Amino acid sequence: MLVIDDAMNGSVFGGCNRFRGQVQPSGLGLAFPENMAGTMMACPDEIEAQERRFLDALAQVSDYVLYGAGLVMEDFDGRAVLHLFETPE
Repeated sequence: MLVIDDAMNGSVFGGCNRFRGQVQPSGLGLAFPENMAGTMMACPDEIEAQERRFLDALAQVSDYVLYGAGLVMEDFDGRAVLHLFETPE
């Protein structure tokens, strides 16, 4: 789950750990810090690898497109690096 509040504080749950950092406006839209602060839980290797891939993709984000209940985050070249969807609770 990714949350960005009104003060542009970003937080994300990666499956085992929680990460947070200050989201910055970029020339196109927004940018996430390359090194987000996070918890250091002992996680299964596959979850840890998933979290690393997600954080690496997040660091590439420079723009986003909202559509319905979804969000596509794009890199500087307009390539989609993340697709996020709202899930019902």
